Amino acid sequence: MKAKDFVSILKAKGFDFFTGVPCSILKPILNYTGTARGFTYIAATIERDAVGIASGACMAGRNAVLLMQNSGLGNVINPLTSLNMIYGIPVLMIITWRGHGKDAPEHAVMGRKTTELLDCLGIPFRVIEDDRDKTREDLTWARKFMKKTGMPAALILKDGIIEPFECGVPLKSGPGMKRKDAVKVILASARGRKALMITTTGMISREFFRQGDSAGNFYMLGSMGLASSIALGVAASTSRKVIAVDGDGSLLMSQGMISCIGHYRPGNLIHVVLDNEVYESTGCQPTLSKSVPLEKIAKEAGYCLSCRIAGAGDLSRALKACFKEKGPHFILVKVKADGSFQPPRVSRVPSGIKKRFENEIKT
Repeated sequence: MKAKDFVSILKAKGFDFFTGVPCSILKPILNYTGTARGFTYIAATIERDAVGIASGACMAGRNAVLLMQNSGLGNVINPLTSLNMIYGIPVLMIITWRGHGKDAPEHAVMGRKTTELLDCLGIPFRVIEDDRDKTREDLTWARKFMKKTGMPAALILKDGIIEPFECGVPLKSGPGMKRKDAVKVILASARGRKALMITTTGMISREFFRQGDSAGNFYMLGSMGLASSIALGVAASTSRKVIAVDGDGSLLMSQGMISCIGHYRPGNLIHVVLDNEVYESTGCQPTLSKSVPLEKIAKEAGYCLSCRIAGAGDLSRALKACFKEKGPHFILVKVKADGSFQPPRVSRVPSGIKKRFENEIKT
């Protein structure tokens, strides 16, 4: 089904307000709604906030659609049960079905449990098919159910149902260095210092694995947004230097961790953010980092050193200073977005990554 047809059916049924967090399966829908007229899309940094945004729009008279990957289903259970389902605020959830069939390991469990979770919550759902008439029927069903009950309904979207749609707007990349060059500098700076590294999910972990696989690297294959919290737990339990390598999208998803790290002030933690202003893994949809001065927030929260840099030399010097001085430290590195190059996936199994990381901490 073409993205234009799918979105047109949504609009014909009265759905013209969208909010959510990107997923590669949603790329055609997000690209189309970003160029077509008559739609509102608000990018949330985490799925639970999207529930709030959609609920507010619903109470203001809009028919709201919540777009998200099934990995975010766990993030919305509390707001759905303590907001929508007790106040009677109906939102339409379009949930992508990662882990349905062959997929990356981080999607395996949620792929099996997606429909079970919806059943457990009492949220009825239908699976979208590549059939416009069936899609119209499914949306008519959802609209009637939501109007009658005041409860949310869900449509599940598998990969390949919506045809690719490119928005035609070239990707603009601001000043900064290439991600692979930033990773090279970080690896070189950490070499010989026995630093432990927690690298966030997506292209960042892939690039670290490609350039410098090490037992001291904990590659996050999923659990987006938890790099800094995992790093804090490790740093609070060892005297070794710990480097959390975040992305702008993942840090914005858990921005409260800046306050937590600033409060507890682990002296051995270095927090590096590779900021390309997009969700590169899901199709380069823009994040909010362009308008959020993360390094200033970190400084005010209590990080000892906090800076924004864009060059390899500056990054190397900043890391050298961080290794010498007591932290926590925060380095925001502007990197160029490049949707044309995708490093290979991390080939190690998750349990193996964890086991050798645990063993490395003990050495």
